[in-house]
Amino acid sequence: MDVGGSLLPDTFPSSFQAHQWQNCPGITLSCVTQCFDLLSSLSYLLLKITGAGHGIGRELAHQFSQLGCVIVCWDINLEAAQETASEVKQSGGQAYAFHCDVSDQQDVETTAQKVKNTVSHIDIIINNAGIMPCHPLLSHSVQEIDRCIDINVKGCIWVSISSFLAI
Repeated sequence: MDVGGSLLPDTFPSSFQAHQWQNCPGITLSCVTQCFDLLSSLSYLLLKITGAGHGIGRELAHQFSQLGCVIVCWDINLEAAQETASEVKQSGGQAYAFHCDVSDQQDVETTAQKVKNTVSHIDIIINNAGIMPCHPLLSHSVQEIDRCIDINVKGCIWVSISSFLAI
C-alpha cells in the first residue's frame, strides 16, 4: 500500500493494511510505523479502566485487550465489570473485575489495595467513569452538580492518587 510515497510493509496488521491511508493527508510511513510500534509495545501492560462495566469503558477494555494488555475493570456495578472481564477472557485476554465507587475516596483506596494484592501494579490508568445528566444545564439540581463533581472530578483525583500510593 502506498503511504506518503512509501510502501507499507506486508507485516503490518490487516487493520493497518485495510485503512485508506491515501485519504489522510500528511500521513507518512514513519507516522504509521511509530503508531504501530507504540501499540505493539502495550503487550502485557496492566491497564485499569474505571467505568469499565459498559459503554466506552467496556469498548476500551476490549480494544486494549486485543493489543495484549491485561485489563483491570473498575465499576460501581460489579456485575457489569464482571461481564466485561468475562467477555475479555472469552476473547482470549486477561481481565479482572472490581467494584469501586470512584466518588468515595475510602472505597477507591480499599479497591486499589485489592488490585495491588491481585496484580501487583498498574501501568496505565484510564479514568473513564463519569456521568452527565441529560437535560439543560440550568435545570440541574445542586445534588446532580455535586454528584457530577464527585465522580467526574474527585473520582479522577482519588483514582490517580490511590494508584500512585499503591506502588
